[in-house]
Amino acid sequence: MTEKKIVSLQEYKIRQQRRILPILKYLMRKTSLLLTILPLLLCESLVFGQISKGNFDQIKLGNFNPGYEQNVNRWNEVNEDTLKGTSKMEVPEGIFVWNIDPLFGDITPTQLDTLMHGFQNEGSTRGKRGGYLITGNLGSPRHSVRLQNEEPTHWHEQFIFMNPYDFFAQRPFGQVYTNTKSPFTNITYHECGDKEHGEDRITALFAVNAGKRLGMGFNVDYLYGRGYFQSQNTAHFMGNLYASYIGERYKAHIAYRLHHLKTSENGGIEDDRYITEPEAFTNSYETWDMPTALSKTWNKLNVNSLLFTQRIDLGSNVQKVDTLKADSLRIGTTTSEHLGVAPMSITHSLQIDHDDRLFLSNFKTNERNAHYFKDFFFAGDSAKDKTKHFAVRNTIALELNEKWKTWLRAGARLYFSHKYERFTLPKSATTFDTYAYNYYNVGLQLMHRKGKNLDYDMLGELRTRDGKRWGEFTLMANGGLHTNLGNDTLSVDVFGKFSSEEPAFYYRHYQSRNAWWDEEGMSNTLTTQLGATLRYKTTRLSVRFQQQNKGTYFQETLFDQPNADAANLKLHRVNAIQNGKPVQRLEVALYHLQTWGIINWENEFTYQTTSDKSLSPAPTFLAYSNLYLKFKIAKVLNTEIGSDVRFFTRYTPQIYSPIIGQYVLQDSEKAEKIGGYPIVNIYANMHLKRTRFYIMASHINSSDRQKKAFELPHYPMNGFTMHLGISWNFIN
Repeated sequence: MTEKKIVSLQEYKIRQQRRILPILKYLMRKTSLLLTILPLLLCESLVFGQISKGNFDQIKLGNFNPGYEQNVNRWNEVNEDTLKGTSKMEVPEGIFVWNIDPLFGDITPTQLDTLMHGFQNEGSTRGKRGGYLITGNLGSPRHSVRLQNEEPTHWHEQFIFMNPYDFFAQRPFGQVYTNTKSPFTNITYHECGDKEHGEDRITALFAVNAGKRLGMGFNVDYLYGRGYFQSQNTAHFMGNLYASYIGERYKAHIAYRLHHLKTSENGGIEDDRYITEPEAFTNSYETWDMPTALSKTWNKLNVNSLLFTQRIDLGSNVQKVDTLKADSLRIGTTTSEHLGVAPMSITHSLQIDHDDRLFLSNFKTNERNAHYFKDFFFAGDSAKDKTKHFAVRNTIALELNEKWKTWLRAGARLYFSHKYERFTLPKSATTFDTYAYNYYNVGLQLMHRKGKNLDYDMLGELRTRDGKRWGEFTLMANGGLHTNLGNDTLSVDVFGKFSSEEPAFYYRHYQSRNAWWDEEGMSNTLTTQLGATLRYKTTRLSVRFQQQNKGTYFQETLFDQPNADAANLKLHRVNAIQNGKPVQRLEVALYHLQTWGIINWENEFTYQTTSDKSLSPAPTFLAYSNLYLKFKIAKVLNTEIGSDVRFFTRYTPQIYSPIIGQYVLQDSEKAEKIGGYPIVNIYANMHLKRTRFYIMASHINSSDRQKKAFELPHYPMNGFTMHLGISWNFIN
């Protein structure tokens, strides 16, 4: 523990003034910037708003549908005049955006994130409405406290080290593809704090077309969080290239993504009393002065993925239709032709993943000077543990297309998949062990996606490892019922999953300097998930249920450290465990937006209960509330000014373990609680033409003597901070 320096009362007051002055300077600098830019934007909008009569709006999303049943591009054309009666718009506007299923290439229309509402929370690692635990910094590893954030998937991800970084990392099913009439660019920037402790994130999207069918583009995302506590900085980079071709009979998508993530680990502060009882110390600590359990320690991730999908339609998609044709001489029957749905299709997908994780600790520790680590399986005073993951998956499917015939109400798909996976783990400081597996999957899917009021999707799949280990399967289903009620649509969506799945590789095997286990004998985990969501106007009610039998978990065990001079200095051990009894969890969430003129009140309340709080911890009650005014300034500047708050009840959460880069169950004998503390923000959110921007004061209820302000046990919250963000759309 760092030696404490005694300071006088006068010096303490000077330190407090030094804390406040940078905040005041920051506010003055950002306020002057906004006051300079805002009148210019207003004047520009007033002039061009009168000229174009509102035609220069945010980018217009066309109704072009690149779905398999369509053979021509259909757009909402932009034909308004810039100067009525003088000339037409020279730059056509229109963009269609979609995601695909990485297994089959199925297209799901989506939207670019260009909404003004909630923009101020877009850069929050806690989530737009909360619901995640973090270690405190922008881009830090996080963990969901809600079932709603855990969508069912075919099979779990084997490279689990990327899971805590889902705020930043881009999954294959989250890749955005575009088809645009004109080159489109979006640049978004979020900023907080100063150059010493602040946070920055900048993202860029570029999309362009070569003809109507070939679209391509790239994304770049860079995040740098310096952190308000020692050894807490994050530096993440993501880049991808993508392209798509939507033809009459052939459709293809390709995307390459790379991630490089670097997180500095501090293990939490040495003593919580720096926050809860500062008067217990003879001197005052700034957040960046507080000693932490670890230093010179990093988690580094490299995640690379190539995804290619293609689809070929087979058979004639020309349909002959008898029509009546009348003329002055006779009325007769003629035959016309139009392009319809092809009878069958063959799809193929290829995904290649190459990932690695490096745990690096130059903090001198060994069996004689453990400090933080309980176990040492390698010799040496520092850790440099690297594990690698390589995977190649090929999937081939034969599909009978929905509505090929008018009486054929559902489509069917039979598919086969092979996946080769290889894992490399350190055996010693210089040697490695390699594990290789072949997975074979066969499945059947039935889907009805083109109904007016009813849609459903059902899938069954069997999997075997190396043709020797059997018993893995997954059954999934989802559906929706939509009907008109009053002047809106009432929607009821349901989903379910029942699976028997082998635990992920790193639950069965792990080798490093400070953690080691071999649990190949683990049984399959039986999982049941059920859920339903009801939507009507601005109200949403959702219910989710999950049961796991023989679930797998990471468990931390703490040991007292001899001669430790700080309360949190314990020796840490991590193991993988499997629980034999079923664990149930239920979640009920209600969302509603109420509007009275310019006054808007947005609320989301969540109730959760679990049968075993030690294995499936969850807060009983979560709340998000956002009260804001929505109006226009000078008839062109859309404005939201308001305040929002996040809150959840006290409970014993999972805690983050730097040793394996995962959230783990706490030691039951030394477990600590968090929660029961609100986070209040105030903000101004604006949208002008193709530009969105905001300024936000975060955690305005922060206090030097707030005893519950912890993100996690031993990880304090950041105090009061100012945030600024801006997003531009450029066309051509």
